[in-house]
Amino acid sequence: MKQQLLNLTLGVAALGVSVGALATDTAGDLDAQARFDFLQGEFSNFDGSGVVTGTAKAIVFGVRERTVIRMKVSGLEPDTTYPTHVHRFPCDIDQAGPHYKIDPTIPDTVEENEVWPFVTSDATGNGTVELDVPHSLRGDAQSIVIHDPNNNNAKYACADLTSPVPSPGGVGRFVVFDDEPFGEVIQGRAILLPGEMGGVQIRMLLRGLDPQGEYSSHLHEFPCGVAKGGGHYKIDPTIADTIEENELWPAIDNQNGRSRTLTEWDVELRRDAQSIVVHRRAEDGSNPKVACADLR
Repeated sequence: MKQQLLNLTLGVAALGVSVGALATDTAGDLDAQARFDFLQGEFSNFDGSGVVTGTAKAIVFGVRERTVIRMKVSGLEPDTTYPTHVHRFPCDIDQAGPHYKIDPTIPDTVEENEVWPFVTSDATGNGTVELDVPHSLRGDAQSIVIHDPNNNNAKYACADLTSPVPSPGGVGRFVVFDDEPFGEVIQGRAILLPGEMGGVQIRMLLRGLDPQGEYSSHLHEFPCGVAKGGGHYKIDPTIADTIEENELWPAIDNQNGRSRTLTEWDVELRRDAQSIVVHRRAEDGSNPKVACADLR
């Protein structure tokens, strides 16, 4: 934990954010990463040309609803403004996929609902950016894409947003959704851990289930408080269909209203695996969401 705190502190200093300014956020809290997360990545061209180089860095303040993004980029055309956006996928998946949305229930491209750290180059083709956003980036903010204004704003270069501090896992407590249709009081925990042979494993402990109820659960793409977890997490997010082999479905073994399970997969989770949602089968055959636990 001390090494993690040191790494995060160095990351904050690299962004130019005063470590002293963080004192009130981190004092008395040994889990500093719960308070802020440092992300960084290196830019490269999608075509592999190596023309564009540079760094993207972000510090996400969980308790302040704030993100600071800084970029230093070289190899751009002189005196040119490049449209730049935070995107939802890593650079190597569908060229970083769609734009990240602050409110993902709004499908339209609206600047106020996205994060756009536009970069303007100087006479030598270098550009720097600092953008202070009144929003804490979620785990589905996975890259920053620079678009080419000289080529119909085509995706030009990209940097993944990853943490230099490996996540040891996560623990979340289940809570029922406000509109839970069955009147249940489901409680328990979900624990995300590294798999014994690589990959990941999820331990789930549930109580308060209807002993006669039929339940299922899935990893979801958003936190519980955002669109009720959103859609299912996809191993390959370019496949829209619901296919068990492309998703992670933790087991539920309902025994007299309780379940205690361990499920393991040989996959590496991205940062956008953010919650576990419990569904219950209704008489009409639907599977409404009834409870959720955040994993990040």
